[in-house]
This record gives sequence, structure tokens and C-alpha cells, in this order.
Amino acid sequence: MDGHRLMMAAWLLAFTLTGPAASSPADPPGAEVVSAELVADAGTVRAGQAFTLGVRLRLADGWHVYWKNPGASGLPTEVRFRLPAGFSAGPIQWPLPVRFRQPDGEECYGYEREVLLAARIQAPPGLREGAILEFGAESRWLACRELCRLGRADLRLALPVSAVFTKGDGGFDHWRDLLPAGAGEAGRWVDARLEGAPGGAGDAGTHQLDLVWIQAARAVEWYPVPPETLDISDVRLAGEGTFWKLRFTARELAGQRWEGDTLDSLLVFIDASGRRRGIELPLRLRGEAQSGKASH
Repeated sequence: MDGHRLMMAAWLLAFTLTGPAASSPADPPGAEVVSAELVADAGTVRAGQAFTLGVRLRLADGWHVYWKNPGASGLPTEVRFRLPAGFSAGPIQWPLPVRFRQPDGEECYGYEREVLLAARIQAPPGLREGAILEFGAESRWLACRELCRLGRADLRLALPVSAVFTKGDGGFDHWRDLLPAGAGEAGRWVDARLEGAPGGAGDAGTHQLDLVWIQAARAVEWYPVPPETLDISDVRLAGEGTFWKLRFTARELAGQRWEGDTLDSLLVFIDASGRRRGIELPLRLRGEAQSGKASH
């Protein structure tokens, strides 16, 4: 894990110094591996109102980019918004990822074909009617197939200020359906109880998460989001119907110290209607009460 992170850091440094990589022989002639576009769910900006701004990435067949935790290898996709004075942006909204295997067999998390990484944007009051505002975003990604290519885009979008709302064109309704529910909504689907075996120095312990579903769940997946100082290993998830068990080990990386007590994670499943859903699931690995609701 340590060696892999060093390699990825070197790749990112090289990209910063040299810019996007040239096309590889495996690319279709004249085709872009990833195309990027800045889109909004509104065609106009209204003073004091919020709207959603996002970077939509479209990928060539067979290529993928990475989720905020790329898994065993890869780099997280990045989006940084540039906003006019007085505007503010919320956190990036990450749609549910999928799992895929790299050519070397490592399991990674990310997106194929297309993804929209968006955030809620709050407009200030007092905007001048008819003014044209420019929004920007810088996006960076690592796209992989048999080979990997670093890429980036510097994007711009102009929107007029108006008291009249008009709808934008970015496919936002589709992507909103693929966002996970917040941790406070987990009880609608599942009772998650965490049992922990506290570890020694440098070890956050081995833990078991019991998942009791209100209705039978299928294809349950767990996506941890560890900080840079923590390694998650020995992950085992098994079950059927309404009862599943997750077991994993959390351990500080050599020479690192984890100052936190809670591991962010995402629980993905197929519900009784056949819809793929996700729940944000923070797991408290240190402190009082190693058993009980997972988010406490």
C-alpha cells in the first residue's frame, strides 16, 4: 500500500509538471479517452437561490475513472470549482461507484462510460438582473484500461442573472437517483451494529458489522473511505436475505498516526424493487461503545 501511494504521488507530480499524457497506441484514432463539460441544472442564476453545478465526464468504451477512494490502485477524480464573488459551494456529490478489476487483478472503485460530479452552489442576494456570470471548474482524473492516462480540463460556463427560473441541461435528475442516502436515513433499510476487537498500538482493531435488513437485500457491497493514515484490509462480506455480516481490519500505516475515531464508508445494495441504492455509513472504531448503532 505504501509503495503504491508513492508511485501514484510520482505520477501526479509528473502530470503537474508536464500536463496531460499523449495518446497511447491502444486509443481509437482521433478519439478522446475522456471528454469533460461543465453543466448546471439551471439556465439562469437567481439572487439568493441555490442551484447545482457539475462536471460531466464521458469516457471512451472500456475506460474508467476513479471514485473518491480508488481502491487498491488509481487516483481519485478531482473537481475544483471557481465561483464569482459571494458564491459558495457545498461538498462534491459522488454517485454510487462500481467495482472493477485492473489487469493485475487489483480491485478498484469508480465509474465507466459517464459520471457527473456536482455540488450545490449558493448565490448571494443582490445580484444585478441581466448580468452574465462566469463559472469555472478544474477537473483532474486518471483514466485506465490496459494502460492509464492522466488528464485534466479547465472548464467554463456563463449563466445570466434572472428572476425567472429556466432549467438547465445536464442530466441531473438521473444522477440524483444515483446519490447515496445520508447516514440519518439508514434506518429506513437496515439496522447496522458494529462489534469491535480493539487493537494494540498502531492498530485500530478488527471489527464485525452485523447488517439486519428490513427487507431482503441483494448484491450488498461495502466501500470504505479511509484517511491517508489508515489501511483497511481482510475485508469479508457475506450473507443473504435479511442478514449479512461484514468483517474487516483497520490498521495505521507504518510511521503514521490516525487521530480520528470514525471511518466513513458507503453501503451499496439492491433493494426489493431491484433498484441499486447506497447509504452513507460512518463507523466509530474507537472510543466508547464498540457495539450499537454503526454511526454512534
